[in-house]
Amino acid sequence: MVVPSTRYRVERQISDGVIETWAALDETLDRPVTIRVAPLDSDAGQRLRLQARALARLEHSGLLHVLDTSSDDQRFAVITETLPTTTIADELYVKGNLAPLEAVGIAIEVGDALSVLHRAGFAHGGVTAACIGRRENQHVVILDGPPTSDAVHIPATPPTDLRSLATLTHLMLVGHPPITAPDGHH
Repeated sequence: MVVPSTRYRVERQISDGVIETWAALDETLDRPVTIRVAPLDSDAGQRLRLQARALARLEHSGLLHVLDTSSDDQRFAVITETLPTTTIADELYVKGNLAPLEAVGIAIEVGDALSVLHRAGFAHGGVTAACIGRRENQHVVILDGPPTSDAVHIPATPPTDLRSLATLTHLMLVGHPPITAPDGHH
């Protein structure tokens, strides 16, 4: 269950685990939000709290916006804008690949968002088509990883983010990830 609040009406659970994700309605502003909740005394809860505070000031269209936080004696919650429901992976499943200008445009937007994260001292850890969604205005947004959860893979570093962005770009352009040689090179 999420942290109690009279402001947010919880509608349904999106995912379960150490960090639970819930769809809700901000009744004060009459807008949908996503709430992530973790036990306050857990490692995940402490990281979520620290990341939310550190990254709440970041404003970039490619990052989920942290709108609010809430806590009680047992749980900590981060409230963000609502997650897009489709991902680039969904688009690739239907289309196979994207037009070159579209793929490069997405890569530039994701790279710019990662740059903002890197300047704030964070890294994503593994950008994939499944963790990139589209807003209603068609701009892309990173759905998983900071600022709303842990890095996707640990250790997360800017160079690993750049490698995963290159892999994502290849996938969007040709419809499959690059082939990896036995020595690890593409």
